[in-house]
Parts: sequence; C-alpha cells; structure tokens
Amino acid sequence: MTTQAKQKYIAEFKENNVKRANESSNVAETAHELGIKENTLTNWVYQYSRPLKPDKAVRTDEHLYDELKRLKKEVTRLTEERDLWTRRQRCCQRNTVQSAWILEQSVDYSVALLCSVLSVSRSAYYAWTTAVESRKAKRDKELKTVITAAFTQNRAVYGTRRLKEVLAKQGDSASRRRIGRIMQEAQLVCKTKRRFRATTNSKHNMPIAPNQGASPDQSNQVYVGDITYIKTQEGWLYLAVVIDLYSRQIVDTVI
Repeated sequence: MTTQAKQKYIAEFKENNVKRANESSNVAETAHELGIKENTLTNWVYQYSRPLKPDKAVRTDEHLYDELKRLKKEVTRLTEERDLWTRRQRCCQRNTVQSAWILEQSVDYSVALLCSVLSVSRSAYYAWTTAVESRKAKRDKELKTVITAAFTQNRAVYGTRRLKEVLAKQGDSASRRRIGRIMQEAQLVCKTKRRFRATTNSKHNMPIAPNQGASPDQSNQVYVGDITYIKTQEGWLYLAVVIDLYSRQIVDTVI
C-alpha cells in the first residue's frame, strides 16, 4: 500500500482561491473547478476570514516572512555588537587583557561573538584560558595589591616616584615604568593641585581710598569691608563682611 504525499500550496495560491470562493458563494463548485477538495478550500476560507491575533498572523508571503526573520536576527546581532563596543572602550590591545575581558563578558554574550568583535581567534582565547600563569603575571598581581594600598593610604597623590620609595621602604622593588603600567591597568590616577593664582594686585598707581590708614577715636565713624569665598558641596559661596574700624566688631555680613 502506497501513501500519497500531501500536496503543499503556496500562500498566494490559497489567497486567490479564497477570493474566488467568497465571490461565488459556493465553496463546493469552486473547489470542483479548481480541482481541490472541498474541505481544503473550506479550511482556507475559515483561516483567512477569522480575526487574526497579533502573534499568530497568517503569512501571505513566505519570502517576506523569511526576510523579516533575517532582519530581526541581524538587528539583535548589531545591538549586541554595539553594546560590546561600548563596554570595550577601556580594553587595551594586549592579548592578555583582551582575553580577560572576553572571559568577563562571556556571562552575557557568546564567546564566538566576543572574539569576533575584538578580532581574536577562538583558539587563541581557549589556549589562554588553559595556559599556566607566568611568574611575571603573578608578580604583577602582588605588586598591584601593594601599589593600590599605598596609593589609597596616601590620598591618591603619589606618583611612580613616591610609590617606588614606598616599595623600597617595605623591602620591595620595581621600576617606575612597571609601576606606571600597573597603575594604568588598575586605573589609578593621581590628584593634581591647582596652581595658585593671585587675585589681588597691590602694585598700581591708582588713588587710595580716603579712609585708608584712618585712626578713629570712637565707634561708628569708619567702616571697612572685605569679601572671601568658601567652598561647599553646593559650590562656591561668597561672604561679605563690614567691620567697625575702631571697635573691630562685625557690623553686618552678607552671603
């Protein structure tokens, strides 16, 4: 006994025949004219006439549906690559750092995608994960811990020169170049002081105020004033003070 293979029809053929059946209002005659079963045409009419749910829409064109699936997949891939490029901004070009970054991000993304974004072969990455840590890498980890502690204890103002002196006092040694490289990898940046800028110019030929050098013999005769600025969490506040020159008492203040 042979089993007849089920015949498949394209969506455009189905849609055209449903239109003919609706126009003739006789499904049996239309099915006979088309050479298809009446039940098949009835199912098509029911399928194309019922209200469609957003997540179960009838595909009227297979190639457009496949193209939509491909575009959605492409958008997902490009979105992941965009996010990865944002995350890798601080990742330098050394193979060790790149592989470590891939290992860190592999929790959220596939290794194949991460290697593609960084142009690193997967074989090289997996070889790095199974490689034995070198003596230099172990030494760098030890120095990184010591340097970070010394940098934090000294209020983040010590550079490579002072950190080298701290290491020497602790019985340890490392070159300034090595200390600088470790600081860069640990993102340790020194705080710099602002250069002092004088805001008062006393060397001028302008006339002096009349009460300059006055010596009053009682209160409320001569007032003098000055301003200063105070740094707060909200910004700079300016304080103006008026003083009685005789009693040296503050008459008024304005902020």
